[in-house]
Amino acid sequence: MFTDQTAIERGIPAITTETGQSGSNDPYWVGLAERGIWNVLRHLHMVAEDEVVNTGITWLRDYTVIKSPQSGIFRAVTREGYAVAEGAVVGVLFDFFGEELTTIRAPFSGVVNYVISTPPVSEGEPVAMISKIAER
Repeated sequence: MFTDQTAIERGIPAITTETGQSGSNDPYWVGLAERGIWNVLRHLHMVAEDEVVNTGITWLRDYTVIKSPQSGIFRAVTREGYAVAEGAVVGVLFDFFGEELTTIRAPFSGVVNYVISTPPVSEGEPVAMISKIAER
């Protein structure tokens, strides 16, 4: 069980962070999560400091999770954070002997939220998620 769920079951508030990168403990991603948590604590007035404004935010809307049309090995062509045009190649699905089955494309222009990092996929499993950029 995850520690956040254990805390919640015991009536203790908990925060879960998600920075992607398949659970990487690289200092950059750990620092990103740490800065975010400190900012939440500032926002909730749990620490006596001013919030740090993040000027690098891109607002997204209307996401689509792209699912594998059949079982196979997925090889991503793009990465999370990349902007893609409608019809851009997200990845290629191969059978278990290396023969190409299909090309998986972006359903619309937007930003790639994630692409899976574990190549074997079963039919219907997510391989990527794309969101549209919100007009401000």
